[in-house]
Amino acid sequence: MLQPLISGFMFLGLAVATGIYPAQKLIRVIEAKSEMQENSAGRLRAVGGWSVVAIWAILTAFAGSFIGDWIYTGDLDGATARAGSRLELWVYILMALAESD
Repeated sequence: MLQPLISGFMFLGLAVATGIYPAQKLIRVIEAKSEMQENSAGRLRAVGGWSVVAIWAILTAFAGSFIGDWIYTGDLDGATARAGSRLELWVYILMALAESD
């Protein structure tokens, strides 16, 4: 029971460390929407690439759901099998996000 909790805390630290860039991107997008003119080049550059934030959130949610499943059931093999089916759904969502950016 201790191993999933340790993995969860390690993942949380990794998610925070890798989430710095997406958070900065999100702040730039919000600032660009409020300060710049509608069709200015600076605003369009700042708003473009917002999918980085969505990809980080999706990957964090995927890994969090895997660790939560593992903690809840205590079955690593079963959690891995269920994560495979969730991964297929997340990949389709990520592909749609990448096409829209």
